[in-house]
Amino acid sequence: MTNKILNGIRKIKPLNILVLTLAGIINAFGVTLFLAPVKLYDSGISGTSMLISQVTPEWCSLSLILIVLNIPIFLFGLKREGASFTFYSIYTVIIYSVSAYLITDVLPIDVSLVSPLAGTDLFLCAIFGGVISGCGSGLALRFGGAMDGMEIIAVVFAKKLNLSIGTFVMIFNVILYIICGLVINSWVLPLYSIVTYAAALKTIDFIIEGFDRSKAAFIITTKPREVCKALSDTFENGITTVDAKGYYSDSKKTMIYYVVNRFQVGKMKTIVHNIDPKAYISLNDVADIYCEKYADETELMLQKNNMSEAEREEFLDRFSEESDRTLVAFGIMGGIFGEGIDLKNDRLIGAIVVGTGLPQISNERTILKDYYDAENGCGFDYAFRYPGINKVLQAAGRVIRTTEDTGVILLLDERFWQREYDLLYPREWSDRKPCNIANVGKLVADFWEQI
Repeated sequence: MTNKILNGIRKIKPLNILVLTLAGIINAFGVTLFLAPVKLYDSGISGTSMLISQVTPEWCSLSLILIVLNIPIFLFGLKREGASFTFYSIYTVIIYSVSAYLITDVLPIDVSLVSPLAGTDLFLCAIFGGVISGCGSGLALRFGGAMDGMEIIAVVFAKKLNLSIGTFVMIFNVILYIICGLVINSWVLPLYSIVTYAAALKTIDFIIEGFDRSKAAFIITTKPREVCKALSDTFENGITTVDAKGYYSDSKKTMIYYVVNRFQVGKMKTIVHNIDPKAYISLNDVADIYCEKYADETELMLQKNNMSEAEREEFLDRFSEESDRTLVAFGIMGGIFGEGIDLKNDRLIGAIVVGTGLPQISNERTILKDYYDAENGCGFDYAFRYPGINKVLQAAGRVIRTTEDTGVILLLDERFWQREYDLLYPREWSDRKPCNIANVGKLVADFWEQI
């Protein structure tokens, strides 16, 4: 345990400390200048601290209660969340607490009766207080820490009560606001506090996920070549196509799988419908679906567009052996994490590869395919299948990095059982087994029992 703590402390980065300092100051700014003066309440432990500070003697300040309530909770979650997270979180809460003290008791700012920026307008205070404190909380979460110990409590107790983490947090906050209403003998302020809670949650989502959160588009069309070319020329992203057939019409169609960010969705729909007005488009967020179903058991990470060097290091550092929670990361096949990284031993114990990795249709690929078709009739292999399987093998190769490593590799696509792919697998994969949604759980469990 001591070694794990020391290893976690060694991973602390100056950039994270700098951003967490800023996060604590921002959160204190939102709470002390907008919420506390008009007796609106934050959520979680922060909101609980605000209520306690209002009903206790003056020496029992918000700054003191924040530290008294949060730090024991973070220490309690040390084993589950790891040393780095615990250190970052305690540091952030201390900055939040000290900043709140400076604003309320040291700086020449009167926050005793009304907000110095929004006056007595409860709606403005609720909105701006929620957005600003949400910015602080979102930055803390994005850079490895937390502003509030509520997450630790939820992780520990939600499963025991057969609740999701989100439901547990919501119930806690509802109870908190009811208690606030009873204590102050008014329901106006607790109701406005719900507006604060909603504004903060939405802001946290934007900060953590980014404004370019990717969406998976499934496009059913009878003009796949034209649609793929237009999307490829416009966005320059990879495209996967699957042959399909209409159930009632019995006509041949093509399903195009394509990933865009939220700002590209409207343009993508316009391009597709200009080419094929009858095309059907469905948008899904795979990561959100997974997170909703397995939020109690797993911690989720997403590879983002244009990640900086610091963000890449932070992403890889999360694959540590010190956390008791299962970590699941969604990445791009053939992307920056597809090769050149070594997550040895138990840092990575499995990889799920979705799709065969075929490159997008382009003029270069078409020329290459036509050339090899004329040479030996294997144009599709050289232009598409070989580059695709290379990305698959690179992704799978992240699991086994040393002779002592053990892990599971799942290839999710029926095409992987075709003879053309069977000839391309390494000889070490000769004992592979077919799986489906009904038996994959048992096959994985049996594998680990044999180890």
